[in-house]
Amino acid sequence: MSRQTNVPTIYSLARGELFSLRLRAGQCRIRCLEGRAWVTRSGMREDSVLGPGEEVVLAAAGTVVLEALTGSTVRLEATAAVRVRGRAFPLLRLPVRTA
Repeated sequence: MSRQTNVPTIYSLARGELFSLRLRAGQCRIRCLEGRAWVTRSGMREDSVLGPGEEVVLAAAGTVVLEALTGSTVRLEATAAVRVRGRAFPLLRLPVRTA
């Protein structure tokens, strides 16, 4: 999927589901509406864990991976100068360890 828009897109992800994006330029805002989500981008030293109402703004080209730590709903908003390629899909589900 390729997008060039500033209209938000909302994705619902099951626990353990991954979402991969390729940012080409511009800015992308990822906001967690429900649940908890882990976000990492190539070239960044630190990752982000988002809870409800929290967001991360990513600028510059790179690959972004988002994983739902719980059942999550996230909103992706890209500026008009951004091209985002990706899709939500279960890449790998690991068994959950309980203490």
